[in-house]
Amino acid sequence: MKGVPMRVIQAILGHSSVNVTERYSHLASETLDAAMEETFGE
Repeated sequence: MKGVPMRVIQAILGHSSVNVTERYSHLASETLDAAMEETFGE
C-alpha cells in the first residue's frame, strides 16, 4: 500500500514465494479504489 514492490516485501518477510506474501496482504478499499481510478479512469 505504500508503493513497495511485492517482491521486496517477500524478501523482507522471508516468504518462499510472492503467492504467500499476497495471501497475507490486504488492500484497504481506498487503495483499491484509487488503483482502479488510476488504471481505468472509473
